[in-house]
Amino acid sequence: MSNIQLDIWRGEWGLASIDLECLKVLTYMKFIGVPVKVHEANNPYFAPKGRLPVMRDGRHVLTTFEEVVDHLKSLHYSTDVHLNTNQAAEASAFTQYLREKLYPAYEYAWWVDEKNYTELTRPAYAKALRIPFNFYYPGKYQNVAKEMIDALYGEHSDLKEIEKTIYQEAEKCLATLSDRLGESEYFFGNRPSSFDAIVFAYLAPLVKAPFPNSTLSNHVKSIPNLTRFVARINQKNFRQVTDEYNLQNSKKQSTGTQADRAAANFPNQYNTIRSQYVTQVTMCRLFLLVIPTHKPHASTPTSKPELKTVAVADIGRDYIIIIISKKKVAVPWKYNLQNSKKQSTGTQADRAAANFPNQTRNKILAAIFAAFAMTGYAFASGMFQELKDFEHSRDYSEMFENEEDDN
Repeated sequence: MSNIQLDIWRGEWGLASIDLECLKVLTYMKFIGVPVKVHEANNPYFAPKGRLPVMRDGRHVLTTFEEVVDHLKSLHYSTDVHLNTNQAAEASAFTQYLREKLYPAYEYAWWVDEKNYTELTRPAYAKALRIPFNFYYPGKYQNVAKEMIDALYGEHSDLKEIEKTIYQEAEKCLATLSDRLGESEYFFGNRPSSFDAIVFAYLAPLVKAPFPNSTLSNHVKSIPNLTRFVARINQKNFRQVTDEYNLQNSKKQSTGTQADRAAANFPNQYNTIRSQYVTQVTMCRLFLLVIPTHKPHASTPTSKPELKTVAVADIGRDYIIIIISKKKVAVPWKYNLQNSKKQSTGTQADRAAANFPNQTRNKILAAIFAAFAMTGYAFASGMFQELKDFEHSRDYSEMFENEEDDN
């Protein structure tokens, strides 16, 4: 078996990942003890479906929990070998039940509830993403969740009524889960299964994330055996993540005032802001200096002053105005004298024919250099983010080592 790499969303609040699907795969792989290199990705753009997680094993690229389970089973890694036929059927039925009743409530709490989305979900995903993708993907995921809720509960026009219906069904589902678990350590005996990984991935974010609107979260926390189930798996399998989170919190609470912490972090923030500013100015300067505009009048001089610093730029009607040291300087472009004569003395058809190549060229160049400018800015910003991520990268090797108690 070649080295397995798993790309996931970063963790927060003592969770190994903030994402439901990523938590499913992470927990399952921890259960079976398969060696894996985990990478906290900050750009799902190059993922096969534009989403995480993504597991790579040689030529195999897998993007869903079911695909990962089937692939690892083909490599003789599975947590479900101890399940009999009836238990396997029950686990499959419960998985579908969670998808129908708990998943809509989970998506509603994370993405549709406006207060939760504004104060919790969007900042968490924006923090995990690089510029400019942090302006795009949270809104995209929210739209997908809203479309799903609308498709399921479109007959209700009042959002409060939809929320009430969704949470009532989720509470019934959670009560059924609680009854099935009872006082057992796992849902099917003393050994974890893939279903335990699924349930943990649903419940752990609801228990640990600080939801502003915590209706669903509070209900989960009010069920003792489900809360213990989450704490038990988290402690056994993600102890390193939990300990790091608790240590960081204790340091924040014990080391200085908020102003002191902000002052200590200011040099890093300043370097990041300065680097981004330089990148933006450079891209803006390149973009402005290469895009041709309409040709100036024949009497306009063709010389161009030497540019030193571009502060602000604006596109005028016939030429580009660049503000240098707070003075507006017209920067015309050289043009063909023969075409100029046609444009000024010829017929309308002659003027259109003379100007057509220039207009076409201008549009093409504008599109090309706009694309280069945006790509360059995104690449530079991503480079700074990757340097920052490298400094704070987490070593997952210990987290995925089998403990003696699990053998």
